[in-house]
Amino acid sequence: MPGNKADEILAVMYELSAGEPQFIDYDDIVVGAFKRFPQDFSLRKYPEFPDASDVHKPLYGPLKSRGLVVSREKRFSLTDKGFEEAARLAGATGHAPRGPAKRLDRSQEHEIDRILRLEAYQLFAGGKADQVVDTDLYYYLAATVRTDRGGFLGRLTTVEGAVKAAEEVSHPRAEQLRKFHDHMVSRYANIIEKRKGSA
Repeated sequence: MPGNKADEILAVMYELSAGEPQFIDYDDIVVGAFKRFPQDFSLRKYPEFPDASDVHKPLYGPLKSRGLVVSREKRFSLTDKGFEEAARLAGATGHAPRGPAKRLDRSQEHEIDRILRLEAYQLFAGGKADQVVDTDLYYYLAATVRTDRGGFLGRLTTVEGAVKAAEEVSHPRAEQLRKFHDHMVSRYANIIEKRKGSA
């Protein structure tokens, strides 16, 4: 992929987005591209400095025309199509697992889609993790306080498996899903441990 500036910019935007749709400042993309691919995004006479024009042309040209990015006041965001393409490219640049293409099975897709719609996930992704409460753990696991020990642990295993699978297939939200999962099981470890020990 080296030398294909449009693809390199997609990969950089994917890293800067941390797998979550958000607008990124143009300057952050310029600097990110220069740091990741200095040979392709530096000034010709001054290679120690980034060349913004090398980012400007692909962003406003092929990336927008292919529907991979959208812009707003010199800020850019990956579209859903852009996330899919960027996730694939991230793997090609060594930032995601290599190997044969994998897909989530239907049950895993269902779990991931369900998690992404949760209010607790939206709060966490929006930087409001402090507003997530203990009852959200049950919503996250699709369980209730009345779910028996076996059912509760089964749901925990299922959700953990879905998050791991999302990482293995480089799902666009994999990194954020992992952070959310780790936050939930760490913050409410006392509830989980109590349920593990319940009869």
